Amino acid sequence: MIFKGFKINNSDGVHLRTAQAFSKAMRGFSSDITVRKNGGSANAKSVISLMSACIRRGDEITVICQGEDEAEMMSAAERIIENGFRCV
Repeated sequence: MIFKGFKINNSDGVHLRTAQAFSKAMRGFSSDITVRKNGGSANAKSVISLMSACIRRGDEITVICQGEDEAEMMSAAERIIENGFRCV
């Protein structure tokens, strides 16, 4: 299991389009991924779960990856988050 903290800097936070793109990218990995914010957690492979976390600009989140390809998954998640949730 690995985890890393991030500050959300994109102007709209996580809205429907960004949640869809992020969860779609994460479903390409076999590991589990969880996003934690203020004591709550969301399955980042689920659009609905990710949307329910109400992640806004300026929020601090922790991303937790666990599984056989967790390092690759974390690298992809970090790249997407740091690029304002644009999947590149």
